[in-house]
Amino acid sequence: MNFKKFFLFFSIFFFFFSFTKAATSATLSLFPNSGTFSVGKTFSVSVRVDSGGGVGINAAEALLSFDPAYLNVNSVAKSGSIFTLWPVEPTFSNTKGEISFAGGSPTAYTGSAGTIISITFVAKKEGTTEVKFKSGSVLAADGKGTNVLTSMGSATFTLKSEVVTPTPPAEEEKPPTGPLPPKPEVSSPTHPDPEKWYSNKNPEFNWKTPFDVIGVAFLLNQNPASNPGVISQGLIDSKKYENVEDGIWYFHIKYQNKAGWGPTLHRKVLIDTTPPEIKEFSVKKEDPTDPKPVLTFSATDTLSGIDFYQILVDDKEFATTADLGTKLFQIGPLPPGKHKIELKAFDKAGNSKSEVREMEIEPLKHPIFTTLISREGEFSLQPPAIQKTPPKITTEEWLIIKGTSVYPEATVKVFLTKEKKEPIVKEAKTDAEGNWLLVYDQRLEKGKWQISGQIIDKRGAQSPETEKIPLTVASSSPIKKYSDLVLISLLVIIALLIWYNREEKKKLKRKIEEIKTHFEKLKEKITRVFPALREEIKEQIEVLDKRPGLSKNEKILYDKLKEALDISDAFLSEEVKEIGDLLEKKKK
Repeated sequence: MNFKKFFLFFSIFFFFFSFTKAATSATLSLFPNSGTFSVGKTFSVSVRVDSGGGVGINAAEALLSFDPAYLNVNSVAKSGSIFTLWPVEPTFSNTKGEISFAGGSPTAYTGSAGTIISITFVAKKEGTTEVKFKSGSVLAADGKGTNVLTSMGSATFTLKSEVVTPTPPAEEEKPPTGPLPPKPEVSSPTHPDPEKWYSNKNPEFNWKTPFDVIGVAFLLNQNPASNPGVISQGLIDSKKYENVEDGIWYFHIKYQNKAGWGPTLHRKVLIDTTPPEIKEFSVKKEDPTDPKPVLTFSATDTLSGIDFYQILVDDKEFATTADLGTKLFQIGPLPPGKHKIELKAFDKAGNSKSEVREMEIEPLKHPIFTTLISREGEFSLQPPAIQKTPPKITTEEWLIIKGTSVYPEATVKVFLTKEKKEPIVKEAKTDAEGNWLLVYDQRLEKGKWQISGQIIDKRGAQSPETEKIPLTVASSSPIKKYSDLVLISLLVIIALLIWYNREEKKKLKRKIEEIKTHFEKLKEKITRVFPALREEIKEQIEVLDKRPGLSKNEKILYDKLKEALDISDAFLSEEVKEIGDLLEKKKK
C-alpha cells in the first residue's frame, strides 16, 4: 500500500462528515529558516506545514536534502508532531545527505505552523549551507486525497568556529530547584563493549528513564567530550543510528528534570566495516615433492588492526595463528596432488579478507616388491614371473616379503587386503641402499588376498599406492597340520623317559646306601660277637683239657668243639673279609 492509498481511507472517512470548502493551498517550510551556529554544536530545525485553510490536511510526505560536508543529522524526532500515523518512519542518511518521512493523522489539521518532525543537526565545518525540500506532497482531508501543496521553503545557515548565539536564541536553563537527574546508564545490543570494535554500522542504544525525567538530549559524534545541548529530543528510552561511518564515535546523553539538566555520559562506539588488506601471500617448496610448503604472508588494517590469520587447505581449516610477528608458516605434510591454499586475515571487528593460491605436490616413486618367501620356496613379485607362478602361502605360515626402493631410510607401508575386510597395514624401514624386508608374524585367513604398498620419506612425502599383487592363502595339509603336534608329543615322551630314568637311578642309589648301611652293621656285629664266642669256646676246651680221665662222649664233644671252632673261625674270617672288600668297592 503506497502513501497516497494509505491516507485515502482517512480522506474518505472525513468526506462523509465534512462538507466545508476544501483547502485551496498548503506549504511546507523549515523553522528557523536561517541562523548562525558554532562548529561542533547542535541545533534544531522543525519541518512545518501550513494547511492553507479549508477542510484542512491529514497527511504529508517529503524528501529533504543537506550537504553532509557541512552538516550531519544527529537525530530526527516525532515528539510534538501533528501526525500520529507513520507509514514511512522519519529516516536520514548522512552519507547521501537526505531526510525522508511520510506521516498522517485520523483527524484533520488546520493551522499555519503545524510541526511534523524536528531535526537535530551537528555543524561540521565553517561555511554557509542550505537545507531544502527535494520533493513533497500534502493531502487534503477532502475524501479524495487531493495534493494541495503549492510551495516548499528552504533554510540557509552560517556555520562559524566561534560560539555565537543561534537564531532564535535557545531557551535559558532555569536555576535548579532540587537534585539534578543522575548520569544515564546506557547499554547497546549492537555494540555491547565500548572498548571492542564492531562491523555493525547501525549502532543502537538503550537506557532506562527515571520517573522524574522530563527530557532527554543526546548526540553522536567523534568528539569525546561534546555536550548534547539543552534541547530535549523527547521522552524516549532508545536510539538507533543507521549507516554510521567507520571510526571512533561517542554517544553523549543526559537527562533533564524539573531541577535542570544532569551530567553527561560519553559512551565510546568503535565501528570498522572495512576488511583488512592482504599485502603479501606466497607458497614456496624446496622441490616438486616437498609435502611441507612454507607460506609467506602479511596484512594490514588501518582502524581496528589485524586480530588473527586463518589458513585453510582444500576448504578445511588447517591452522589459526595470532602471532602477528611471524610472516612464515609451514603447513603439511600434504598428500601428492593439487591443493587449494586459502589465507584469511581477520581484523578486531570481525571483518575478513581472503586470497587463494593453487599448488601441486608431485608423488614419490612407489616401492618395489621383489620376492615372497614361503615353505614352498621364493616367489618373484615382478612381472612376468608373477603371472606364471602366483605367490601362495598357507594359513600356518608367516608372510615374508622382500623389496627395494630408491629412497634410503624411508618407511614402506604394506597393505594386506581381503574382500569385505579392513586392510591390514604393516610398516618396514628401508636401509641405506633402499632395500627392505617385512615379516608379518600373524597367520592370515584362508582366501584371496591382495598386496600393495606405499613409501613415505622423512619429510612426509608420499608415493602413490602400488598396483595390487594377488596372494593365495590356502589351508595346510593334515600331515603338515599335525606334524608339529606329533613332534611335540615325541619330545614330551622323551622328556618323561629321561625323568623316569633319573628317578630310578635316585631310587637305586638310595637302596645301595641302605645295603651298605646294613653290611656295615653286620660286619660290626660279627667283628664284635664272634671273638667273644670264640673266647668262650676256648675257655670250655681249656677246662676239658684240665680234667683227667675224660669219658668217651666227652672226648668226642671235646674234639667236635675244637673242630667247629677252627672251621667257624676260618669261615667267618673269610666272610668278614669279603664284606669289607665289597663295601670298599661301593665307596669307590
